[in-house]
Amino acid sequence: MPSKTVTKTVGYSTGEEPYPFENRIKAFFHCRQCIEEKPDGISPRDWAQLEVGWTRYGIQVWCKRHERNVEHFHLMGNKVRSVTSDEDEADT
Repeated sequence: MPSKTVTKTVGYSTGEEPYPFENRIKAFFHCRQCIEEKPDGISPRDWAQLEVGWTRYGIQVWCKRHERNVEHFHLMGNKVRSVTSDEDEADT
């Protein structure tokens, strides 16, 4: 059975274009050490063990396998808008 692609659109009251919830990532983050140790035949995506989350200053990408920082984005005190998808709502 083919996998189902769910696209959910949310509009903003500010007149901005709606944001479709689909993967639009153009470049990925990877732990350099994980890439060096990755076995042949496994994609970086399948090998990755990353956590991404908010910190006091911004957003951090953390490697669980090596317990090390991959990237930290300091938002310099700027306000950010977060658009979150709720998969349960996507089916309704």
